[in-house]
Amino acid sequence: MRCNKPVVISCKKQQREVATVHNIVNKQIDKTFTFDKVFGPSSLQIDLFQQAVFPSVSEVFEHFSCDIFAYSQIGIGKTYSMEGGTANAKNGEFQNDVGVILRFVRQICDKLESHNSHYSMKVSFLEPYNEEIVDLLALKELKLLEDKFKKQIAVFEDGEIL
Repeated sequence: MRCNKPVVISCKKQQREVATVHNIVNKQIDKTFTFDKVFGPSSLQIDLFQQAVFPSVSEVFEHFSCDIFAYSQIGIGKTYSMEGGTANAKNGEFQNDVGVILRFVRQICDKLESHNSHYSMKVSFLEPYNEEIVDLLALKELKLLEDKFKKQIAVFEDGEIL
C-alpha cells in the first residue's frame, strides 16, 4: 500500500474466504479459497487466540496432546502470531500484541493455579524448515541460539526414524 501497489488479497471473515486477484497479460484471474477461520489485517492477537487457540485449553485438561501449528509462506506473520510483540503485563493483563503461545501457557497455568494443583509442563517450540525440524528452545553446548547451534530433532513415523 505504501508503494501504491494494487491490493491482490482480500479477507472475508464472515464467509471464511480469502480472495486473490491476479493480472496476467492484461487478463484478471480471481480465485477464492475457503477456510475454517479467516483473520484479516485488522484482526487482533486476542481475536486469533480466543477463536482458534483457546478451545484447546480444555482439551489439555482432558489429557489430549495439543499442538498450535502455524503454516504459511515466509514473511506472512507466523512468528508475530505465535510470539507476538511485547510480553509485559500491566495489572495482570497482556498488551494487545502478545502472541498465542504466551496466552495459551498463561491460560493453562491460571487454570491449574485456580485448583491449587502441583504441576509440571513440557513445552516444545519447533521449527520445520528445509526438511529439518529444529527445537528452538534447546541450546546445543549452552551457546547462543544461532542457526548453526540449533539442536536438530529426529522425526519418527511408526517407530522408524525418517
